[in-house]
Amino acid sequence: MDSGLRASSVHCAKVSERTDSSLGGNFVRLIEMKTTEHSGVASNSSLRPPWALFWTAFLVRIAVVLIGRTYRTPQGLDHFNYAFEIGRIAQSVVEGRGFGSPFGGNTGPTAWIMPPYPLILAGVFKLAGTYTALSAGIMHGIDSLFSAFTALAVVEIGSRTFDRRVGLWSGWIWALYPGTIQYPIHWIWDMSLAAMCFSFMLVQALRMAGIGDGQARLTLWN
Repeated sequence: MDSGLRASSVHCAKVSERTDSSLGGNFVRLIEMKTTEHSGVASNSSLRPPWALFWTAFLVRIAVVLIGRTYRTPQGLDHFNYAFEIGRIAQSVVEGRGFGSPFGGNTGPTAWIMPPYPLILAGVFKLAGTYTALSAGIMHGIDSLFSAFTALAVVEIGSRTFDRRVGLWSGWIWALYPGTIQYPIHWIWDMSLAAMCFSFMLVQALRMAGIGDGQARLTLWN
């Protein structure tokens, strides 16, 4: 009889242990789920683009253009240094000769450079005059806008490949580093547009691959 009681006690202890283990496991899983939900909400609330960074990058570039008067471009070589081949193509478009003549004259159609940027410049020429200081100022402003948007892409790339802190530091370096400021303020060329497009293509590739989904994700688009 004593052996029966001992066996019954051992059986009850094992059942109790399994029950406690099951309850403990369920409790741990519940805590993990809640923690995941909380971190998801927290990260979602921090996913707004850092617009202060964007506007700082943009305004710093505009300030340098105005203070340094970089919109005053060389007049020699029939304004060729104004925007080089892109300027000649834009001039050809404005004068009704089509997308061509990158080196002056009337040499016909060209595939010297992709159309988007020369067409933007042609639109500015149409509105503000061909090879004018006002047109140059507008183009530097547009390039500064492209460069400022690139800062937002840099933030997400850094956030997804490392963490949010690295992303923000990278964005601020892009916004304020003189080496990245010089391109949109000195040259009327497609460097800033190309950098912005490539950066956001990389952002989209990281999103499609699911890299860094637990980190901050900007909400410029879904």
